[in-house]
Amino acid sequence: MVVDLGNLVRIQVKATREPRVQPRRGGTVPVYKFFVRRPSGRPAYVDGEFDLLALVALDIRQIAYLPPVFHKQTVFIRQPGSGSGKQFSDFPFAKAVAELGLGLL
Repeated sequence: MVVDLGNLVRIQVKATREPRVQPRRGGTVPVYKFFVRRPSGRPAYVDGEFDLLALVALDIRQIAYLPPVFHKQTVFIRQPGSGSGKQFSDFPFAKAVAELGLGLL
């Protein structure tokens, strides 16, 4: 899969080493928690600063690509096979690029 080289796609990468236990009603769930903001003391990201957000789970080597509509302060993605909710497989690169209106070669 290759992006048309006539278009530049700026990607902000956030990574985490392993899932964390997230309390939920009726128990706990292992989730990957990503803080989608700059380190403390720096200004927040502004619209247009990057095109896609790449959320990387280092232990399982999976990446979720989110278009700007999903940029929030914190994003939770469930560990694969841990029930319903956002999964890495829900956010492939091709889908995120399509949201930007860019084609793939």
